[in-house]
Amino acid sequence: MDDSRINNPLPTGAFLSIHYQDRPRDFHTWRVYYEDGRVDIFDGKAWWQPRRLTADQVAQVKQALGDCGLLTASDLSGEGIHDAATITWHWRLEDRRGKLVNAAYPAKTHPVMECAMELLLNLEDQAE
Repeated sequence: MDDSRINNPLPTGAFLSIHYQDRPRDFHTWRVYYEDGRVDIFDGKAWWQPRRLTADQVAQVKQALGDCGLLTASDLSGEGIHDAATITWHWRLEDRRGKLVNAAYPAKTHPVMECAMELLLNLEDQAE
């Protein structure tokens, strides 16, 4: 698929990209959060843009990512886990960039991802 949101882990203007990859089933989803409030979602078949976060909501997301421990979190290995999917978060906050991987999903959930995802989904529900 020729799409910058897929071919570039963190597209221009984005501060967070979440990629779910189930290799055995060849199934992928993405969520891409942009500085301007756009949220692009790929549901495995098509991209859509359900809502737009306000500037205050973008600031809340960034604060929550730091508060949840994203900047210092360690990856979770999928070693010894049968039929695991991988969730990868690429992020850019201020002058720092990084990547966080949970290679053992759903057998193991990552506490940082769970902490931040709850807020992300709540804010998406409230967005315009």
